[in-house]
Amino acid sequence: MPYQIHISKNEKSIFRTHQSCAWTVQSLKALVTEIDAKFPEADGYVIAIERFHRFGPSLSRSTFKMASATEDPTDILKLFVSEEKFRSFKEQKTRCEPEEIKYLIDDVENYEHVETVIVYKDDYYLLQQSAEQKYRYLLTGDRPILSNNLLELEYELFLSFLQDCDC
Repeated sequence: MPYQIHISKNEKSIFRTHQSCAWTVQSLKALVTEIDAKFPEADGYVIAIERFHRFGPSLSRSTFKMASATEDPTDILKLFVSEEKFRSFKEQKTRCEPEEIKYLIDDVENYEHVETVIVYKDDYYLLQQSAEQKYRYLLTGDRPILSNNLLELEYELFLSFLQDCDC
């Protein structure tokens, strides 16, 4: 999901990054680190991190730094969601064989090593791939995200669901 960073000084907007500059939590962390160095708080710059289209809360520099101090990307993703709603979203998942789900994913056979499709809320899904005894998960879309961390991709998928549903 896309993220934006808004930089301001003396309550005047200086600029906002384009949403395609940071598409994953990892790219967001790298971009915030660079912007933080170029626009220091000591010089009066304020940084706000938000999910594009201003969905959910806007995070301050200090809140983001605290959450990104760990290596776990879900610590950042958790700041954008209600845990109760996320838990409810996860409880409604089912696992299907790839051939069972062709109605939802036209080109499922084009993805390599798909072992299982994990479906949430009937039409949001992750692909579970197997490769040498280790599972990888794929969140498909315009910018696919591949990870070994299922929870990270479940958060990203849930945020997509919220944005699509405007919940």
